[in-house]
Amino acid sequence: MKGIKRPGKRSTIDLGAKLLILSEVDKAPPGDTRAAIASRLNIPVTTLQGILKTRDKIESAALAGDKKQKKIKKSPFDDVERALVQWIHQARSLPVKPALSGSTLKAQAKIIASRLGVENFTATNGWLTRFRRRNKISYVKLSGESADVNNDTVEAWTQTVLPAHLKGYALKDIFNADEFAVFINLLPDKSMVAPGEDTHGGKQSKARVTCLIGSNADGSEKLTPLIIGKSKKPRCFANIRTLPCTYANQRNAWMDSAIFETWLRKLDGKMRVEKRKILLFIDNCPAHPVVNGLTNIKLIFLPKNTTSKLQPMDQGIIKNIKHYYRTRLVHRLINFIGRPNVQKKDCYINLFQAMHFLQWSWSQVTQETISNCFRRAGFREVRAEEVLPAVPPPRAPQPRRRRPDRDDSSVDGDLEEVSAAESASDTDGEDGNGEGEGPAVDSQEAEGNTPAVDCSEDIPIDETIQEM
Repeated sequence: MKGIKRPGKRSTIDLGAKLLILSEVDKAPPGDTRAAIASRLNIPVTTLQGILKTRDKIESAALAGDKKQKKIKKSPFDDVERALVQWIHQARSLPVKPALSGSTLKAQAKIIASRLGVENFTATNGWLTRFRRRNKISYVKLSGESADVNNDTVEAWTQTVLPAHLKGYALKDIFNADEFAVFINLLPDKSMVAPGEDTHGGKQSKARVTCLIGSNADGSEKLTPLIIGKSKKPRCFANIRTLPCTYANQRNAWMDSAIFETWLRKLDGKMRVEKRKILLFIDNCPAHPVVNGLTNIKLIFLPKNTTSKLQPMDQGIIKNIKHYYRTRLVHRLINFIGRPNVQKKDCYINLFQAMHFLQWSWSQVTQETISNCFRRAGFREVRAEEVLPAVPPPRAPQPRRRRPDRDDSSVDGDLEEVSAAESASDTDGEDGNGEGEGPAVDSQEAEGNTPAVDCSEDIPIDETIQEM
């Protein structure tokens, strides 16, 4: 049995193997003897009796600690460790979660031991290792934005608002699209090294593009990636007739409203040709404006600050693409091993190669992965006859509070000025043609155009999408 080692006559059994033995005993027929069970498990009867005698201790120790440990040992400073575990839970429950290092835990353990009057306690590295193993304390990288998401908003969206949008649509007609940044030559920062080898990695390349991907809810249709770079005519595109992805340029390689609207109208035209009506869910990034005149796409914006839980692409699809992309980069470098006169510039890829790598990485994401990510975000097929809970009405606007040191006339005057300014801005930013492709507009001069952003900052627009 796995977990049982026989270096000599005696066998050492870890907690995981003991749990398996207990489960086999529970599955045994009513008339089965302990000797027969021990014979099937290839262990002595006395060993089986000892495991059954200490069953409660084994189950509690396996639940609280490492299942690979051989013996159940209680820490000589159990009170200190229980107080330290409680302190860790309190620290991780703060609105802004602090990063706790090993030195922080050792310092806090000394403080707790001093307050409890525990003598002869030394917070060594060996104690810290055993404490982490006993209490399943892991050292992980803190990432993501899920901690800032309002759970009430997520629950209301998934239970009432989202099903109302999905009602009557098949999964193949429900889409989500999102963009992400790609450092095209960025390699993993961890590696296996031989003893004595230099571990300095060197300066990483900062060449970056933005990639927009989209797919439907059942994973049967993947949209062609849109790559946004800085150069209007990259040198690596010379003598290239076809590109693996759609390409657009913007001076900061970010998404802007002009690029997004052009991409969206092309997708709308594609659906019009296929005679399909689809839902497209996107986030509330300022570079995603409301586009009028769409005939075959119903555009729905996700609630603000909830994309880490409600956007399907953020549930693992983008992470999967980046994993395959970096794997391809590493495999390319491995092919240089053994070749003479390899220069540093040979190890870097250009934009055209990066587009091929991204297209290949997107093709490696399976239909099952995409379907699971949509399901995790709350997407499902809602039949037309299904009865849904009522969508809560929007909150009524709060009355404007008047400052006591300000008279009504000044307030009304300010409101009139704001209203007039908003009306002028809306008039200047209108398309004017209702539907289809709008007239060519220089995005530097368009007053109503949303600025180019990386979804966090306001940056001016430079170029528009390049026709393929």
